[in-house]
Amino acid sequence: MHFDGASLFSKDRLAALHAGVSCFSLEQMFELVRLTTNLYVDAGFVTSRAYLPEQDLSSGQLHISVMEGRLADVELLENGQPRAIGHAAVPAQPGRVVQLREFEQGIDQINALGSMDAKVTFRPGDEVGTSIGVVEITSGSPLSLKQSVDNSGADTTGKLQSATNLVLEDVFGAFETIRASYKRNLDSESDSKSSQNVTASLTLPLGDWTFDIGTSFYSYRSPIAGQLQTFESSGDSWTHTLDIRKLLARDQSSKTHLILGLSAKANRNFLAGSLIDVSSRNLTIARIGLEHEHKLAGLGLIKASAGISRGLPILGVDVDADPFSIFTKVDGQVDLILQHQNGMAWSTTARGQWSPDALYSSEHMSVGGASSVRGFESAVLGSENAITLRNEISHKTDFDNDAFKTVLGQGTLFGALDLGWTFPGASGAATTGNAAGIAGGVRLQNGLLFGELSLEQPLISSQPFDNQPVYRFSVGIAPIRF
Repeated sequence: MHFDGASLFSKDRLAALHAGVSCFSLEQMFELVRLTTNLYVDAGFVTSRAYLPEQDLSSGQLHISVMEGRLADVELLENGQPRAIGHAAVPAQPGRVVQLREFEQGIDQINALGSMDAKVTFRPGDEVGTSIGVVEITSGSPLSLKQSVDNSGADTTGKLQSATNLVLEDVFGAFETIRASYKRNLDSESDSKSSQNVTASLTLPLGDWTFDIGTSFYSYRSPIAGQLQTFESSGDSWTHTLDIRKLLARDQSSKTHLILGLSAKANRNFLAGSLIDVSSRNLTIARIGLEHEHKLAGLGLIKASAGISRGLPILGVDVDADPFSIFTKVDGQVDLILQHQNGMAWSTTARGQWSPDALYSSEHMSVGGASSVRGFESAVLGSENAITLRNEISHKTDFDNDAFKTVLGQGTLFGALDLGWTFPGASGAATTGNAAGIAGGVRLQNGLLFGELSLEQPLISSQPFDNQPVYRFSVGIAPIRF
């Protein structure tokens, strides 16, 4: 038994296709050809084919020829017109055997842009056995602008917050994404209470690699009442990040990434204009992690990630002044999303952190608040070691009327049950604790108007808490959309 021209699979893998068969009927020969072709196609080599060549079967040797289809070229078409730049987003290289997974990776990179929708087709090349991969892109406006108001702030620095978000896509022709945002409080009665946050980031896809660089600046000012006078508490922080994602493997239903990250943080806090040394510090943190995503056929997906972080004595970190700046911590997260055709969905997110070292409070994991355990205005617990479990059931509804759909987009009703636990850490700042809360509300998204309104209720907490419902809202307008 010979497989002529087959170079991508081992002899043992090919031999397994005809295991137990030594004498082939004509029907079995054609079945073996089909199995060989399917082996290639299932592995992503979609232009490779097996066939029976003319041969003398009286020799007792059966030959199956395999044409491993090679890539002649990659073409990009945007709105039906040839595109000369941006090929680096697709990792497929001319001259190699056509691998659909490489094109799927490029499609994922392009479709990560909100203004673009891409798909791939193949057409024959000039030479026999070659194909040209054609990436067809439908693009819209490269600009998105959103303005919103919410009540996510703190009482001490301004509860009512205004946010402006700007996104620019593909302005340099590399399928890059530029994001910028500005957020500040609106409800301050004087300059003594304020907060503002400015962020900017650039995401650049390069085939199997994705590079993300970002920076953010936050400042606050709040009054502290003393016995004889009121003092001003203020501070600011800079955070710079670099994240690199490398695709390690992907198949029909899953993909695995290696994630490398480096962040530098500088925090300063003042009381009555004087620097508070004990809470002002620099931290530099490196992280390495793995992320695996698997689609559940017709049901949804599951995603799992884990990483280890290490505090480093570089980029302005003073080990003598900041003894907790050198540390190790491990984090993990599992997301499960189940969807039904009728619009119902269930999502569960389990997240945890553990460290053998004492950590500054900024590196603790918090329990409580809108992004942790809903039902609480803000964090009620925090520790080096903690776990949270967020559960949500939702139902999406599309508006039938085109005018409503344009203005309101898509509506979602949701209910949630969140839980969290903390465990003692090396710093001794936390003890074993727990918290739980429920929430329900409605969201609007993908329209001219967007927002969320929710009612949350705390259930239990090992720390004293205000057993009053929490109301959250956000409302915004997207005058410029993709």
